[in-house]
Amino acid sequence: MVRGYTARVLRKIKDARAVEPLINILKDEKYDVRQKTAEALENITGEGFGISQSQWKEWWEENKDRFVK
Repeated sequence: MVRGYTARVLRKIKDARAVEPLINILKDEKYDVRQKTAEALENITGEGFGISQSQWKEWWEENKDRFVK
């Protein structure tokens, strides 16, 4: 419950510093947590890779310089 709530809060904050930690949460055992985390990532980045941690990691490595200064 706490992990899902955290993802919702980070979604509202829209801070790019949260992207990498959120990507790591995509391996959580609970589907609901992964889904909320993907929604937060989509809201922060404007991209949509669902709950695919590998796609998010690949995209982040190629694009993080645009977000983190």
